[in-house]
Amino acid sequence: QKMKSTASRNDGGRGSSTGSQATNATSSLSSSSLTRHDTTKSMENALVSRVVNETVFPKKQFIILERELDEHGKLASKCLAALQIDRSQWHDKKEKIRKGLNRRRNAANSSVRKSLLRYMEVYGVDSLNLEDILAGRRKRETFHWFLDEVASVVVGSSVYDKVKCVKPPTEWLTPSLEGFCLLCIQNSFEFIKSKAGKEEKEAKCLWTSEGRGSRKNRGWKQEGIRRYNELVDQVRADRATFPKEDSFYLKAKQEEKMALENDRLKKRQEVISSRELGIEAAQDDFSSSDSEEE
Repeated sequence: QKMKSTASRNDGGRGSSTGSQATNATSSLSSSSLTRHDTTKSMENALVSRVVNETVFPKKQFIILERELDEHGKLASKCLAALQIDRSQWHDKKEKIRKGLNRRRNAANSSVRKSLLRYMEVYGVDSLNLEDILAGRRKRETFHWFLDEVASVVVGSSVYDKVKCVKPPTEWLTPSLEGFCLLCIQNSFEFIKSKAGKEEKEAKCLWTSEGRGSRKNRGWKQEGIRRYNELVDQVRADRATFPKEDSFYLKAKQEEKMALENDRLKKRQEVISSRELGIEAAQDDFSSSDSEEE
C-alpha cells in the first residue's frame, strides 16, 4: 500500500511537471509567433514607408479623392510593382499608403518651416523676398537659394548630397515637388517671419492650421490645393522658358565642390609643411644628378 501510494504521488508529480512543461512550451510558441508577427509587420511598414518616400511622394504629394486610389489607376500600379504584391492586396495597402503620404508631406512641410526660420534668424526677417522666391528661375540667385535651403530638405539631405553635383535639379526635383516646395514657403512665410521677428502676435499660415494642417482635404484647405495646382503649372512653364538655369546651378555646385576640395588639399599641405619645418631630408640617388646605380 505504501509503495502504491508513493508511486501514485510520484506519478502525480510527474504529471504536474509534464503539464508545466507543456504550458511553458505553448507559452514559448505563442511568444515566438507573436515576435515573428511583430517582425513581419515592422518589415511591411518599413517597406510601405520606403515606397511612399521613393515612389509616391516625389511625384504625388496629395491624395484628396478616393478615385485617386483606384486599384486600376497609375498610382496603384506603381505601388503594387514597388511592393511586389498582387492587385488583390491593394485594398489592404492603400490606406497605409495614404497615411504614409500624409506623414511624409507633413514632415516635409515642417522641414521647410524650420529651414526658413533658421535662415531668417541668422540673416534677418528681411533677407528673403517672397515674390523673388515665387519668380523661380527668373531670379537666379534666389532660385539657387531655394534649391540649397528648401528643395534640399524636402527631397532629403542624403539624396540632395548625392545628386547636387552630378545631376541638374530637373532630374532630382519633379515639377509637382518643386511646386509643393513653393506652396510650403508661401503658406508659412508670414508666420515664420513674425516668429523670427519675435512679434507679439504671430501671423497665421495661409492654408493650414497652426502651421501644420487641418483635417479638411488631408491637411490643407481647398484654397491651398488650388494654389498648389497653379504653382505646379507655373513650374512647368518656368522650366520650359528657362531651360538652361538648371545647368547653371549644376555648374555652380560643381565649382563649389572643386573649390572645397582644393581648399582642403591646400590646408593639408600646409599641415604637412608645418610638421616638416626644420627637418632635414636624407639624401638619395633619385634626386641625384649622378647616373643611377645599375
